[in-house]
Amino acid sequence: MPAASPAWSGAARPPGPATRASIVNATGVVVNELYVSLSTDTGWGRDRLGQGTLAPGAGLPVSLPAGKVCTVDIRVVYADGRALERRRVETCSLRELNFR
Repeated sequence: MPAASPAWSGAARPPGPATRASIVNATGVVVNELYVSLSTDTGWGRDRLGQGTLAPGAGLPVSLPAGKVCTVDIRVVYADGRALERRRVETCSLRELNFR
């Protein structure tokens, strides 16, 4: 079960805007839905998992939204229905985002 205030960590990327990052489920709970959108967007967009899930310990390469802005909002919905949102995650310097 994820902590009430989950920690996020990431592996560094060379300078320049990121176009892809791996999002890693470092919790013990299956993720049923994953959304990534620019922080400036008003909606979440499509579920990046589609019909799939993200098992504990698994990672998923995600194409990051195009643009000059390097901050995204991320929303995950767990198998038990709980949701977690992280706002304004800086992605220009990251190649991997871990959530726990």
